[in-house]
Amino acid sequence: MDVNEGRLRILGETAKSHQVAGLITTIHSDLRVFAKTKEVQYDKLLLDAPCSGIGVLSKVNMSSFLSYCFFLPGGFLIYSTCSIDPEENQGRVEAFLLRHPEFSVDPVDRLVPSSFVTSQGVFLSNPVKHSLDGVFAARLVRAL
Repeated sequence: MDVNEGRLRILGETAKSHQVAGLITTIHSDLRVFAKTKEVQYDKLLLDAPCSGIGVLSKVNMSSFLSYCFFLPGGFLIYSTCSIDPEENQGRVEAFLLRHPEFSVDPVDRLVPSSFVTSQGVFLSNPVKHSLDGVFAARLVRAL
């Protein structure tokens, strides 16, 4: 079992322990291949994107991955990385929004403490400011 399969197994076990296993589908796949071979639409997707890992102080191009996401109107995508690199984070989100005007950033200020919300309305934990690993997350919503 590779690391990613292990992470998905843990996610599945956590979902069972919280009694939400029936609400979550985990898929270990290259999204570019999956989207071309499957006729599936989702209203919610968490994309835990491969990145440099700069946020955990320990470059994958994600622009092409985001192009293959299929969402129902009103659905949303959480784009997340363990990086604080603007190019891997806000830069990827901005590139996606230029190619997909049917999506917009749904500000997270009502969901997380304000000290974690950037001026663009996305989540960013900073290792120096927050004494936590660096993490980025943007909530993108598809217009109805």
